[in-house]
Amino acid sequence: MNGILSIIYLIATITFIVGLKELGHPASAKRGNRIAAFGMALAILGTLILHDYQVAPKIYLLIGLAILLGAFLGGGMAVKVKMTKMPELVSLFNGFGGASAALIGLVAFNEITADPVEHATVISGIMIGALTFSGSMVAWGKLDGTIRSQIRLPAQQLVNNSRFYSDRWLE
Repeated sequence: MNGILSIIYLIATITFIVGLKELGHPASAKRGNRIAAFGMALAILGTLILHDYQVAPKIYLLIGLAILLGAFLGGGMAVKVKMTKMPELVSLFNGFGGASAALIGLVAFNEITADPVEHATVISGIMIGALTFSGSMVAWGKLDGTIRSQIRLPAQQLVNNSRFYSDRWLE
């Protein structure tokens, strides 16, 4: 990886951390959003300009269109939503992020080399993304009132108590 790109990613990571910290208080939340957005823009531009891969020019157009479409739809939703519905919107956005991670992992799955670390990374990305998506959709449904009853899985108590039983078996 390009050394300058690594520095850009480090700066972007720091801006994400600082932005998340600022989001913890209502008085500084706008500033935190701006800081994190700056970091994301920096990471995206750095990746698009300084990456080592050869990409067809039409891919840049598709990426730009996707960014514009996402900004238009997401911004429109964020402006129109009532403040009391904001937790639901956040859970939807979080779920879309998880779905994106899972889909990217599925696409990257065909490109995996024999490296076991690469296998673990891609499979973890798929699993974590899918879990984030499904959990966020359940959270959205509960916040929205669409899901009213508890969700019970078969043998749920056995799964919940598996740590208790495994600790007893180890004695």
